[in-house]
Amino acid sequence: MADQAHTQTAGPRRPPFGGPEADRPKYYTFGYAGHMPGDLTPFLSETGAFVADVRLVPNSTMPAWQGPALKARWADRYVHVRELGNQAYKEPGAEFAIVDLEAGIARLLRAPGPVVIMCGCGALATCHRRIIAEALQALGHEVPEILAQETGEPLHPPARILAPAARQLSMFD
Repeated sequence: MADQAHTQTAGPRRPPFGGPEADRPKYYTFGYAGHMPGDLTPFLSETGAFVADVRLVPNSTMPAWQGPALKARWADRYVHVRELGNQAYKEPGAEFAIVDLEAGIARLLRAPGPVVIMCGCGALATCHRRIIAEALQALGHEVPEILAQETGEPLHPPARILAPAARQLSMFD
């Protein structure tokens, strides 16, 4: 299905996060705790979005969420953006220490389409992806959190999004 999403784009294919600036893409955040990669795949197919993995290291105790498995599943729609990783992720209660916020945001801004900013944390409020979202919001972008329809469970479209003001919206209205 992910292959279907990117073959529908017109014109020459640009590598994710490396090509010339495109129209302003949409940005979303997503914490994968309690989900499987297949839960996100329909959303990616529907939106044509890329996944920006913002974990410091794309590892997980769950093999399905390890970087190589995600690359195999989503191919060039998956990219690890180490610059946006939290160096303090192993220190509970520590302040976030993003590797290079400016360089990471610059990579996101070059994305040729919508981007899902993904980390393993379940709650946006306690995850460093909130800092990334706030940096994009300061540049004028809306950065909603992806939630599942009604339940907060698997993300089968139509997923709903949680806007920064905690307003519920349907993805396909």
